[in-house]
Amino acid sequence: MISTVCHLVRSKNGNFGIMTALLAVPLTLAAGMALDVTQLQLRAIHLQQSIDAAALALAAQPDLSDADAKTFAENMIKANFKELVLKVEIQRGTNQTTRVVANSALPTTFMQIVGVKEMNLVREATAGIAETKYEVALALDTTGSMEGGKLSAMKAAATTLIDELDAQVTKPENLKFALVPFSTFVNVGPSYGPQVVPNVSFSAGTSWLDTYGASPISQSDFGPNVSRFMLYTHLGHSWKGCVETRPTYGGKNYGVLDTAPDPNIPATLFVPAFAQDEPPFAWNGSSWDLHGNDYISDGGAAIRTHTWTERRVRYGVPVDNTTNQVTQWKKGFPTWTKPTQDNSSTTLYSNYKAHKGPNFLCETQPLMPLTSDYVKAKAAVDSLVAAGNTNILEGVAWGWRVLSSGLPFAEGGPESDPNLTKILVLLTDGTNFFGVLNNKLNSSYSSFGYLVDGRLDGMTSGSEATATPKMNAMTLAACTNAKSTGVVIYTILLEENNATTSTLLQQCASKPEYFINVPDRSGLQQAFAQIKTRLLSTRLTN
Repeated sequence: MISTVCHLVRSKNGNFGIMTALLAVPLTLAAGMALDVTQLQLRAIHLQQSIDAAALALAAQPDLSDADAKTFAENMIKANFKELVLKVEIQRGTNQTTRVVANSALPTTFMQIVGVKEMNLVREATAGIAETKYEVALALDTTGSMEGGKLSAMKAAATTLIDELDAQVTKPENLKFALVPFSTFVNVGPSYGPQVVPNVSFSAGTSWLDTYGASPISQSDFGPNVSRFMLYTHLGHSWKGCVETRPTYGGKNYGVLDTAPDPNIPATLFVPAFAQDEPPFAWNGSSWDLHGNDYISDGGAAIRTHTWTERRVRYGVPVDNTTNQVTQWKKGFPTWTKPTQDNSSTTLYSNYKAHKGPNFLCETQPLMPLTSDYVKAKAAVDSLVAAGNTNILEGVAWGWRVLSSGLPFAEGGPESDPNLTKILVLLTDGTNFFGVLNNKLNSSYSSFGYLVDGRLDGMTSGSEATATPKMNAMTLAACTNAKSTGVVIYTILLEENNATTSTLLQQCASKPEYFINVPDRSGLQQAFAQIKTRLLSTRLTN
């Protein structure tokens, strides 16, 4: 017996088998519980992701009631997290933060052996609107085709955007709006021009306007070194505020750049629009000369066949050196003779009855620089009127300029500010249109002057079909340049089926999804709502 026991004690094989059998149950249970814990961790990650998404979505919708917010969160979490969700709580704090807490019961597998049938899992997330500063420029098409329902729908959608962003960005200094209506021209506002009281006072106005005719831009009647402001005052008219497209000069196309105006580089200055006196609207023996702005009683003097002296004399402007002209201007034109004028309504256009004169076709409302006065911004939107042709280039260029930190408008914050987002929202319902006509100037007046002036990539004659692609190329160049400085561009095409324009706006937008095609004006509210949702930055704060 003793020898047998001693043998068993010395036998390692028997011991190992007994010990293995004794340890098999706890080892298996431990492995199973570890599997349960691993599954729990994976589900916890999935639940956290679902709660994060719900918190971020709710932070961007502060107008939801608490009951609706809770229902929204419950539905969103349950849609993304397939396990049982026992309870969802919503808490809203200051600075538009939203806290979401969810409680889930997860069934176990192996832990049930030791009496643990389920494990309770609680996760939470808090999200808020990031403290980002926004500068938003609304470049809105106000051409004649927008008149009526489209203009009303655009005003309503833009006003809603202002209200909703105002509601979500709590600090006024963090949200500014600018408005740039565009059609044939952009109107920078007449208050920036010289203020002249003949024989009494003279104030030169802002430095970024071409007050003295220094720009290399010429026009069929004036040539170089003629101040258009001087002509306005002499003829008894007040400049309404429209400006022309800056020229290409010295290898730079300033019309698509935000180069700061510099009096030492006259091509960078902005030239006031001045519609020259055109020949009569008359039959020439074979066709009609389609002129709409014959306002000086000169017997229909020819254009571009006379000397500069002969052309200026029609306006009663004596031709001497520039210094003397400006001196006489400031003194009230003691020796100038004002010509007889006909400022009656034009008869060329069936749907446009504006008065003839140097402000002809300047019907766009003045732009509004960046402001945190939202009442003022909404009033500016409400004042918009529809008239003129489509010039998308000027909408893009001036939308960029009002966002810029430099002149001509310096209300914009520094482009280097990492917490500042500059947004340009461009809306149009049409295709770039120069206004080519069968007349002695080959077009109506536009921000490029007349077609014969050759300021559209050297083009002096042709058709709308050849002018539009050149305008499109300049528009895209302006978009590209603006985006290169950090401006985020959203584009909206309203009730326009032109494939070329659609492609242009898609390429202009900062991302493909930032181009919105709106086939019916009833969709404008939704389009602006999409922009609001995308531009607001939400973040998880916990």
